[in-house]
Amino acid sequence: MKGRFVHALLVALVLASFSCVRQEEPVVVPQNYEYRLTLAEDGTKALLSQDGVSWQNGDRVGLFLGDGTSVAASVDATTSPKTIVFSTSQALADGTQVRAYYPYVADNTDVSAARISFPAAQTGGAQSAMPMSGVPFQIDGNGNKGVVHFLNLGSVLDFKVYSSTYAGEAVQSITFSVTGGEHPVSGEAVLDLTGVKAGKEASLALGWSASAPSSITLTQAGTVASGKNAATGHLYMVVPPGTYSGTLTVCTDEATYSLPFADLAFVRNAVSPVSVNLDGEHVVREAVYCLENEMVALYLDDVDRSPYSPTDYTVTHMKKAYYGDNTNQNNRLDWPKPVPVRWTNPDSGNTTKVVSLYNDSGHTDLEFSVTVSDAAATKADVYNLIPGRTYYYVVSNGGNEIARGTFRTTGRRRMMKVGDSPYGRGYANNCRDFGGQKTLDGHTIKYGKMFRGSNMDLTTDEQKDFLLNYMKVGLDVDLRSKSTSYGGPGTGGGYLYDALELGEMHTTQIYNSWGELTNVTSMNTTLTQIFNAVDAGIAPYIHCMVGADRTGYVCMLLEALLGVPQGSCDVDYELTSFSGAADDGTPRLRNGGENYYYFSTTDWRGNKEVKGVDFINTFPGDTFQEQAIYYVVNTLGIAPEAITTFQNNMLE
Repeated sequence: MKGRFVHALLVALVLASFSCVRQEEPVVVPQNYEYRLTLAEDGTKALLSQDGVSWQNGDRVGLFLGDGTSVAASVDATTSPKTIVFSTSQALADGTQVRAYYPYVADNTDVSAARISFPAAQTGGAQSAMPMSGVPFQIDGNGNKGVVHFLNLGSVLDFKVYSSTYAGEAVQSITFSVTGGEHPVSGEAVLDLTGVKAGKEASLALGWSASAPSSITLTQAGTVASGKNAATGHLYMVVPPGTYSGTLTVCTDEATYSLPFADLAFVRNAVSPVSVNLDGEHVVREAVYCLENEMVALYLDDVDRSPYSPTDYTVTHMKKAYYGDNTNQNNRLDWPKPVPVRWTNPDSGNTTKVVSLYNDSGHTDLEFSVTVSDAAATKADVYNLIPGRTYYYVVSNGGNEIARGTFRTTGRRRMMKVGDSPYGRGYANNCRDFGGQKTLDGHTIKYGKMFRGSNMDLTTDEQKDFLLNYMKVGLDVDLRSKSTSYGGPGTGGGYLYDALELGEMHTTQIYNSWGELTNVTSMNTTLTQIFNAVDAGIAPYIHCMVGADRTGYVCMLLEALLGVPQGSCDVDYELTSFSGAADDGTPRLRNGGENYYYFSTTDWRGNKEVKGVDFINTFPGDTFQEQAIYYVVNTLGIAPEAITTFQNNMLE
């Protein structure tokens, strides 16, 4: 009896287990109906008088089908003629009316109030800058017939930029800014697609939600031609039809040109040539120069596109092509790119010309002057300017003014050229301003407050003058011992403070090992001297032998206190690779050598010594800045108020 009961129980459990198995329901694949429609006018996106813009494979067109259902269609540019293809889950009846528009807007649901965008940022020839409406048409239910005709909603401006003086400059962008007109030139407009009629321009009535002035910036490469009829290529911009007044701004690789315009009228579906003479009477020229040399700019571009992650030190953007054999005395990659100040009327009667640079248009705040002794010279290369500034210059010859002008500077870091220092160790190499770096909370470190670089044991008189009177260096933060000095002028083994006669304004702590860099007493004293100098308006110059590793660690610690993210500290460390001081042929970042202090190292036995960024990461805190502050306050014993004062002095 008991055995039968157990048997029955087992059978019940087995049956129950089968009953719990989920029965898969059949998958129903919805039927999709594909439709292929021919694009009219030989596949051109818009026939605009003498020119057209071609459709590209994958362009997306918006369609309203019969009852107003909105779908996206893709352009197939591989067919001849080109076609647009879309699919729906419902078969369309013969004669279904279709209304098309371009570019596609995902949430357009009202055929009588479809939204059209005139982009404020356009790229020459880009399809997103060509808003259009399709003429309503009917399709064949078989899906293989139907011709789509588009009407251009905009007016196309074709800029011809020329100058007899500045021919050859590379056009980078054109901005069309409106201060008066019938409506904005960029933004969103509403079009009633139900009212569009073939060949009737008046039916393309756009409704604008605002009447505020607006602008469009076209980014496209071009060249300033030597004359009006010499201009080649097309710089296309699409604007809504209308009459406008405002300002046109042309940016080239050397200057920004601004000129006013009034009552310019542009009609729909036409190309309007716009001639821009940069030598015109009302044109204001402001030269713009990037202070980064080509190789440094390429490196920083790479980092901007793909920032360093503090959790992955297997990646570096430093490439052999960026420094390597390209670095030599005639191609100093640790120097900034010069700004060429030009004049057109050299006077051979006086061989000395003076180029004076000012910080104000009234020429009262002198930045510095450059003397040119060549009587036939028409240019002076000016170095060491600050990125993001506007400078005003006056060129004089024998006291007579022969030229004046203004220019603006750009750049992410300020490399320094300290006189005509020879290439290699023992000289003024690898020098850069501490400023320009961005903090995690959006601040920028001020320029001119602190500098870093290699030793300057063999400092020349010209360099002394520059360090003292322009860089305002008043504290020598020498992280070496005397045994690593290269000697030179002055006493004490050629220390910079001797050469500059800084007296007691120097550090005396020695950092020849990681243990010394983490010595509480020594680092407390060094940081305190730096903080006090900055607070007194004295610029410290931080260096070791080549300005890479000991300097890199100390500067990283200071940057972290200011709020510079760890990945950005890595970039600053790696910039040393562009210097002849670091001439071992390898990137400084992720090097792993036993004498480097920015990263942890492993000895031949496999023992890891935690250093640099890894060391700071061992301290409590949610950010790199919080960890650095914790270490400096709780281990080194520096008061939090001193750090706050340092931050206030250093950050804009």
